[in-house]
Amino acid sequence: MTYTEDNNIKQEKILQGNQIDNLKSLIKEKDEQITSLRKALANSQELIVNIHQSMPLRIFRTYDSSLGKIVPLRLKKKIQLSTNKIKSENSSQLKKTLSRVIPEKKDIIFFPMIDWNYRWQRPHHIARQFANNEHRVFYLTPTLRKLDSFFEIDILEENIYEIELSSPKYFDIYKDKIDDQLLKSLGGSFTRLQNELKLDAVSIVAFPTWTPLAFLLKKLFGFKVVFDHVDAIPEFPNINKERKKEEDVLLQNSDLVITSASKLFQKAQKTNKDTILVPNAGDFALFSKPVLDELLKDFQKPIIGYFGAIAEWFDTDLIEFVAKSRPNLTFVFIGDTYGSNLKKIRNLKNVYFLGERPYIELPKYLHCFDVCLIPFKLTPLIRSSHPIKIYEYLAAGKPVVTTKIPDLLPMNDLCYIAKDRTDFLEKLDESLKENDKKLIEKRIEFASKNTWQDRFQVIYNQLEKNSFL
Repeated sequence: MTYTEDNNIKQEKILQGNQIDNLKSLIKEKDEQITSLRKALANSQELIVNIHQSMPLRIFRTYDSSLGKIVPLRLKKKIQLSTNKIKSENSSQLKKTLSRVIPEKKDIIFFPMIDWNYRWQRPHHIARQFANNEHRVFYLTPTLRKLDSFFEIDILEENIYEIELSSPKYFDIYKDKIDDQLLKSLGGSFTRLQNELKLDAVSIVAFPTWTPLAFLLKKLFGFKVVFDHVDAIPEFPNINKERKKEEDVLLQNSDLVITSASKLFQKAQKTNKDTILVPNAGDFALFSKPVLDELLKDFQKPIIGYFGAIAEWFDTDLIEFVAKSRPNLTFVFIGDTYGSNLKKIRNLKNVYFLGERPYIELPKYLHCFDVCLIPFKLTPLIRSSHPIKIYEYLAAGKPVVTTKIPDLLPMNDLCYIAKDRTDFLEKLDESLKENDKKLIEKRIEFASKNTWQDRFQVIYNQLEKNSFL
């Protein structure tokens, strides 16, 4: 090797070394920026919680649920969240396209509890399974308003369409009731929808408010009514008393009742002989796959995590007790906290609320958790529930500490079920010491056999058996 060649190699190595140093410096700078942003996010979330708990908003919420139904103080409007939806100005073109399609299989109309773009739940999974099996799926919006046309239609995914019906006035399925005038209007809108899109459908009702409309469609077009009974709706706080009456009508008159929890099944089968139990499940493919993103790398280990609704049934007293008892643990909660009273725990140094996160991102957090929690109060609502998150947690093989929810008792060999708060703390300590690879494999195997594909097949077989499809 000549002197010149040797010198060139040395210069190149020096240059590479400088580039590596610069990259390290840049990475350090970016890490500091990310840490700063995460702190800002935590502060923003705390501010949002404080605003939600402020006296003005509490007054607004009280007003909205009473006189606000008659004289609303705040403008209500539809918020479009999905980025892949066709704009409403193209709705007419989509109508024309669909009107030329004569479906080979029955259409499925979902009368939902929540907006498609809010939190991914049971109806979304079931809807997607129908779509994958070449059924057209039409998912109604949970709020209605006066439109320039009888209905608007947007595409959500392949074979899945969102339908917004025109209403003479703003309508919210949680607070309002379908009266005769509104039913006549919605019936007219649906008649146009049925004529234009050549609908031949099965109605799947997930929320009782839709009851009059679902049975009107059965009368007009012969659409069978399936009640997907996923919650004890009348047990929700501040629920409109009409929901109980509507639920009773659904239980008595639906062509099929599908229940998600044991207590719901026991109750429903006394009223309707065509009742089956189809528990919730998990998206095993999504949650079982290891994720490299370390979104919580700046949080002190071990991390005790939770994702899902943080509502009235979320046991803040239990979390306060556990978090104060174990200040060396970091507690991370992911989910919308609107309406929750977090006063006792929001200022604890080892407790973090990260807000709502897209469903597709949840595995990135899950695989950072050392232990997962289901800290629910044993209210009548929760006693009649079957948490989806248990399957999502178990798909990652994670230890789970939960309160004594009836439908989780058969899983006591896979998770830690606590009888009271002291036992909850002891079970948490025990789960952190866990070192059993076979138990992890057992959890993953269990989750792999309890998927939405499995549940859908049970539902589909029953619909075919009943000659609905």
